[in-house]
Amino acid sequence: MRHLYLNLLSISILFAGYTAHAQPSLTGQNLPNDGDSYTVYTNTNLSSGSNPGASGSNVTWDFSSMGSGSSNSLIYSSASSPDYPNANIEFTTQSTSNYFDVLNNAYTYYGFSNASASSEFSDGQDQIRVPMAFNDNYTDPFSGTYVAFGQTLDRTGSLDVTYDGYGTLSTPQGTYSNIIRVRIVRTSSDEISGQPISNSVDSIYFWYNEYTGHPIMTYSINYVDGSEQGRFANYIDDADVVLSTSKESIEVPE
Repeated sequence: MRHLYLNLLSISILFAGYTAHAQPSLTGQNLPNDGDSYTVYTNTNLSSGSNPGASGSNVTWDFSSMGSGSSNSLIYSSASSPDYPNANIEFTTQSTSNYFDVLNNAYTYYGFSNASASSEFSDGQDQIRVPMAFNDNYTDPFSGTYVAFGQTLDRTGSLDVTYDGYGTLSTPQGTYSNIIRVRIVRTSSDEISGQPISNSVDSIYFWYNEYTGHPIMTYSINYVDGSEQGRFANYIDDADVVLSTSKESIEVPE
């Protein structure tokens, strides 16, 4: 006897003509692990006329002509900073460490730290929760501090998170099917000694497949006090996109 190894994704393709593909879902496989690493391309020159595309079923999001911009390595590792006691994993990129908890069925952001600024959230931001199916929605309040230029700001706000679409995504690195899009609307207010300083609204979009523990692409739009401050996108290298995590052994007669 000889063995052929077919991944489960290939098997599902074989039967695609007989059964409709189920809507993809976010699961624990979309949470990162210690040691995961990605090459991330960043485009910070998106025009105000660009947009993240439509929501809905079987959508095609085509960003294949978007410029590549700069590239950096992003590496996840176990977190042990005393300043972020609720975090158990962090990723470092461009000399900035970002802290998360991934042990409570969520990707919960607790802040960042670099040489010139930091933020620490005592009540973190659940950027995704798992499991999550099409049209699922939740809100999540957060609070903490932001430190920069010798000033400490109190920051409070909330996330409104929706799995708002699925379909096919194209980036300059490749085209991917069965993609999940998560839309995050983050509103926040900053104060110093109880005095209001600014209000911001961020619209953030994550595109995942069902197997990769990091978004294949993100798209962000930032407004401060009603004025747009910029748009940028990140996407990962094609070699870092996981297409399947399971294998089955099938015996085939000689």
